[in-house]
Amino acid sequence: GMSVVADGRVTIVLDCTARDASNVPVAILDAGLPSKKCMLALYVERLLRLQFLSSKTETPEYPLVLILTDSLGRRPLDRCLEINERFGWSRKSMCVVEAADLPVCDSEGQMQLGSRETLLQRPSGSASVLELLQNRFVRELQARQ
Repeated sequence: GMSVVADGRVTIVLDCTARDASNVPVAILDAGLPSKKCMLALYVERLLRLQFLSSKTETPEYPLVLILTDSLGRRPLDRCLEINERFGWSRKSMCVVEAADLPVCDSEGQMQLGSRETLLQRPSGSASVLELLQNRFVRELQARQ
């Protein structure tokens, strides 16, 4: 349990693909708490606490955190992380990745149009995490070991 966290052999995936009507990721909006913190800040605080409790040295290894978003949520999420200095998490151990957008199909398998010229698309969500880990981030994960 805690020893794999202390050794940095854990990868945490946070799915931030859900958006509100203005296409801002819900995870970075005010969670309605007196502290005015967003859900992403609360998760990172919990991860920092877990990392602190599991650490064996003064310079502990941060587990890799992958934050999954989509093309519409990427810019607001990046801005939130920069403004809040990644909520105290190590820059080298936090990556924002975009989930692939897939066409939307109806119950008969017909692709839906978003406009006259474009297909309606939605992010693949957490289903793309395995593909991301297997393809684009394998080298980064191996370099950390």
